[in-house]
Amino acid sequence: MYTPHKEHIRHNLPFGFHKGNAASSATKTLKDTYGNDVVNEKTCRRWFSPSRFKKNGFSLKDEPRAGCSKT
Repeated sequence: MYTPHKEHIRHNLPFGFHKGNAASSATKTLKDTYGNDVVNEKTCRRWFSPSRFKKNGFSLKDEPRAGCSKT
């Protein structure tokens, strides 16, 4: 089965958000399409946060986070 890269999954999230779907609905659709390991509901809820989309102008890139840097 095709396993999409996380950025491919992210491109589906604004579509569901604008349709008024809940994060749980988007999670179910993605899992039904790509399998159970593709995304979890917590991740979808974070991306569906109106403040995230407003703040970032619907950017699909990761935000910088506190903690250890990548090496």
